[in-house]
Amino acid sequence: MVAEAASQIQGVHDGTLDIGYCPNLAIGDTQGLHVTHRAPIPLSVALRTDHELASASAVTTSALIAHELIVFASSEEDETVLSRLWPAAEEDRSRVRLVGSTLGALALALALAGTGVAPVPTATERIALPGLTYRPLHGAPPGPDLLVLSRHDETSGAVRAFLGGVPAP
Repeated sequence: MVAEAASQIQGVHDGTLDIGYCPNLAIGDTQGLHVTHRAPIPLSVALRTDHELASASAVTTSALIAHELIVFASSEEDETVLSRLWPAAEEDRSRVRLVGSTLGALALALALAGTGVAPVPTATERIALPGLTYRPLHGAPPGPDLLVLSRHDETSGAVRAFLGGVPAP
């Protein structure tokens, strides 16, 4: 399981982790770390198979605005993903629930329970749950970036070799 960004940053700082992988959701203090932006995380929408949007081949961001949204975040205050989906700050966001789960597991459970639709990383589609379906999300900029975290002064040959073998984005 991928730890929260803050936990990974602390782990790389204190040496309990050699390398961290996390989305750039309110990542905090990375001073002293080498941060490499790997790639944007594409988003899909998770929803119940009986939801009215489930019959569409894809879901647009404009269609999302009319529904209860469950948006993954680093915390209930982090609007990184929400601001990409719904940039108009003056819009009514009372139908939005931010969940502190970068993997979207909680968002999936809430979508499956019928409490809304959940924009999730496209890789989440590998989690097959009865009654849950995924649709491509069109009209949204890419999701957050995937980051690789490491120490500037890394001395481990294995870690340096691994980082050297990670292809550039």
